[in-house]
Amino acid sequence: MNKLFCLLIFISAPVWASVEYISGEAKSRAGELKYKEQHTMTFDGQDLKRVETKYINTKGEEFASLISIFESSPLLPTSEFIDKRTGNIEKTEVVGDRYKVTTIDAKGKSKSEELQIDKNMLCGQGYHNYIRANLNTFKINEVREIKFIIPSRRDYFSFDLALLKQEGKIKTFRLAITNWLLKMFADSIEVDYDNAGNLLAYRGLSNIQDSDGNNMDVIITLTKVEGF
Repeated sequence: MNKLFCLLIFISAPVWASVEYISGEAKSRAGELKYKEQHTMTFDGQDLKRVETKYINTKGEEFASLISIFESSPLLPTSEFIDKRTGNIEKTEVVGDRYKVTTIDAKGKSKSEELQIDKNMLCGQGYHNYIRANLNTFKINEVREIKFIIPSRRDYFSFDLALLKQEGKIKTFRLAITNWLLKMFADSIEVDYDNAGNLLAYRGLSNIQDSDGNNMDVIITLTKVEGF
């Protein structure tokens, strides 16, 4: 009976699944460590299906978490971000032809918007999937419009995505906001990828806020590890 049970467990298990563990250090432009990231990434073949992220402060304590599940779309995940410091929560999900974005504050007050899904619309770690899928189709300085959803604002904004340069096996992409007003408050984001589609570095505004409620401007370096 035990052998049969073990066989059934083996057959029902997702034998296609592979898991990668990514560790990141987020530092200020001056080099001061702000926090660390731990990403557990589950793949179906080459397709990213789930990302679990823990945010760790300089004392080694987890202060925030993000879960992204790519079921309905590789670009628009079902996600939940929880900031344990403030109690704020951000949720996203595909509902028919719309993308529902919900914010919940520390008092439990909830606000939601349903955005009409459009071409090249993406959110959160769907950005990583977009880059991986288009890694070898960009030409130097080619610009593509991306409609990037910012859950905290329950809205999307237009960005220009371009391949800035390629040095050896490293490609650098820039994501720059096109809204003239927001440009005064937000710098562009740059990311480095290798030819295998691994994210190596991130430079720009983080989804993590500082004690004043402002998104941190950080440089994040990422490396693969054996596990956490």
